[in-house]
Amino acid sequence: MYVWFDALSNYITALGYATQGANYGDYRTENPHRTDLVGKGITRFHAVYWPAILLSASEPLPTRLLVHGYVTIAGEKIGKSLGNGMDPLALTSRFGADAVRVLLVGAHSNNRGR
Repeated sequence: MYVWFDALSNYITALGYATQGANYGDYRTENPHRTDLVGKGITRFHAVYWPAILLSASEPLPTRLLVHGYVTIAGEKIGKSLGNGMDPLALTSRFGADAVRVLLVGAHSNNRGR
């Protein structure tokens, strides 16, 4: 259980939570649009546990949770453990960052509901 407190707290500590840094104010406390973007495999932790942790600390909750699907090849999730992953640095050096962004946006939009 502790790993989720540790992992989830990185979202705010990276912004300067402990020191009330400018980024923390800009992106969390003073921002009316606090959007968290997560993969569908960890939705429960971000929709249930993370808000509970924030409430217990009297911190502002996300205002929106965007959940994305998996990028797939022939209907199979791409991942290192499956051995079908791609090196993003190799892709961007060959095709450029914008082309890789378009690829990923297109892959995501073509796999809705999967």
